[in-house]
Amino acid sequence: MKILPFFLSFAVFAGFCGGQASGGSAWEQIDALLEKNYAAQNIKPNAPAPDATLVRRLYLDIVGRIPTRDEAAAFIASTAPDKTPKLIEELVGSEGYTNHLFSFWADLLRLNAKSNNNQLITPHYAEFIKAALRENRPYDEFVRELLTTDGAAWDSGAIGYYLRDRGMPLDNMSNTVRVFLGTRLECAQCHDHPFDKWTQLDYYKMAAFSYDMDANYRPKLGEELQGYARKAGKKGVKLQQVKGMKEAYNEMMRPLRYTAIQREEKDLHLPDDYKYDNAKPNEVVAAKTMFGPDAPGNLDAYAEWMTSKENPRFATVIANRLWKEVFGIGLIEPVDDINDYTKASIPELMTFLEEQMKALDYDLQAFLKMLYHTKAYQREASREEILPGQLFHFPGPVLRRMSAEQIWDSFVTLINPDPDASPERLIEAAEEQLTMVHKVHESLKALDKDELLEGMKAVAATASQGAQETRELTAQIAEARKAKDEAKVLELSRETKGFRNDIRRDIREHIYEPGWQKLVASGKASEVFGTEEAAEPFATKGEGMRMMGSKKSGSRGGAGLDGKDKRDYMAKGMALGIKDRQELREFVEFMVKMTSQAQRAANLPSPAPNGHFLREFGQSDRDVIENANDEASLPQTLQLLNGPYAEALVSKYGVLGREVMQEKTPDGRVDVIYLSLYSRYPTQAERDYLAPLVAEFGDAAYKDLVYAILNTQQFLFIQ
Repeated sequence: MKILPFFLSFAVFAGFCGGQASGGSAWEQIDALLEKNYAAQNIKPNAPAPDATLVRRLYLDIVGRIPTRDEAAAFIASTAPDKTPKLIEELVGSEGYTNHLFSFWADLLRLNAKSNNNQLITPHYAEFIKAALRENRPYDEFVRELLTTDGAAWDSGAIGYYLRDRGMPLDNMSNTVRVFLGTRLECAQCHDHPFDKWTQLDYYKMAAFSYDMDANYRPKLGEELQGYARKAGKKGVKLQQVKGMKEAYNEMMRPLRYTAIQREEKDLHLPDDYKYDNAKPNEVVAAKTMFGPDAPGNLDAYAEWMTSKENPRFATVIANRLWKEVFGIGLIEPVDDINDYTKASIPELMTFLEEQMKALDYDLQAFLKMLYHTKAYQREASREEILPGQLFHFPGPVLRRMSAEQIWDSFVTLINPDPDASPERLIEAAEEQLTMVHKVHESLKALDKDELLEGMKAVAATASQGAQETRELTAQIAEARKAKDEAKVLELSRETKGFRNDIRRDIREHIYEPGWQKLVASGKASEVFGTEEAAEPFATKGEGMRMMGSKKSGSRGGAGLDGKDKRDYMAKGMALGIKDRQELREFVEFMVKMTSQAQRAANLPSPAPNGHFLREFGQSDRDVIENANDEASLPQTLQLLNGPYAEALVSKYGVLGREVMQEKTPDGRVDVIYLSLYSRYPTQAERDYLAPLVAEFGDAAYKDLVYAILNTQQFLFIQ
């Protein structure tokens, strides 16, 4: 990158005029309310955004990525007076929209496959959220489903909402109120709230509504089997066999852990150290709503109260959150710390948005379209810094940095020829894994207690020996780690895995397979799983029994590619004019790697692993609500200058690299780079600056130009 320093010091600007959305009563009223406020505050609204700025903003805000070269060029070239509203209609509701809004909800709901052993359920919880966005399910319906769904993972991915906070029902209620009602109750868990009116008793009364949602799978049969094991010693069964049966039971049930939510009648008690005079320590708490009309003390009534149009905060909070998502700052800030004294920066506008949300019956797509159609949104961004506590009057949206997901997804757009494609292989792998666990569940149900006991007895010897050997090996592993003998640790770990596999093999042979055969013979297998699946021997698909602990390739984002994929890529390469065998092989290798890795953030593990591009750029760790950040850092610069994805971006096999090299003239190649990265054509001054550098350095100049642009604020910010 010989000439990169020249480019990094070169500032570039845009200057095009853009069209505005056609009128419509709802967004016209929003603009009228804003204009009334401009007059009252003596504020001049920003000028209309140029086409190039607007098209880039629309793609980033609605589908979470920059437009492709062709998408940007088509919008700029169009002279149709309705091109902006048409583009809004096209983008809102697209698969790109689903992917982008998924990141918004994943941050709010703290979607995290790593916490609380949620690896199995997280893909299905994520797909539940995506399906709700894709189908434009009414927001109130979506929230009610999250709050009231129980049952197993194969019934609904919505159980992921309570599984996310498994074992922490009080924290779950705090998060629910903060996300959906914009109110922070956390402080009141331990004492009366110091800055709001909520008491500790209020907190516990709210928590009593959802306290019954239990994430521990404890089937009645399991309790009977455990009871038998406890009494078996009195019936002449050897103690060693009893221990073996307990081990067999635990391993037999292992695949079903963390796969279900069940409602159980449980009393919530105040803490032992409760110190206020309105109740007594350890007293049972009755459910009661924190404001508004009382609801009967059950979960369904709680969900109805939460999502009711009469609830004074439900519609306000989601309307304000979406306004912030579109304009960069809320009418109420912070968005999740509302109290009786909170005032919106423009109260009349906040009231109108709340009324519109209700009038639209919580149709989020319609609400967002209304905001995108406003003149205010389609104006140039406001660049002044907004200090804490300072009111903002929305002369245009706020200039803001792309989120980690937007930067990553823009890279994907420049590398992957089909950036918004659904990851079919990952979805199939997750569905197959869930089906296997469902088959375990149904196979166990098919066996009666005596059949299960016989199966456990058959496994007892292997389980007992395996458990003893595993304990001994675990102690040896600890000693090897202490001695820093990594080779010994690896050797002993393999032995431990071998014993575990022996137990699983016996359980499959003596318990799961007999149960499956009985299920097939009864016709229930076909009824539950379909004829094709019922014809399969147990565990034929994914023989590794992934739900039992093994992993399949693709844990970092891909699901493995077969020979057909490679043949398809080879044909694609030849269609692109690649004839040399070595180049064709390199193209196929590049596509295999990029297809598995260069996918939308919504289709990668949630969150991405530490050290991944997304985490370096501030993706939330999903430990707490909205924990992402958009601060710059040195590791980000290194990623943009010489990271693996920056290199893939300029590869001759990626989208950008291929489109650049397909152009025959220097001006044409520069045009491709500017349209692809900035969504605009270069100015004449920029052409004049670049021409001698391209003449001197040849093709190397184009790569360095790309690296330079990636590191400019103009690329990283949404103008």
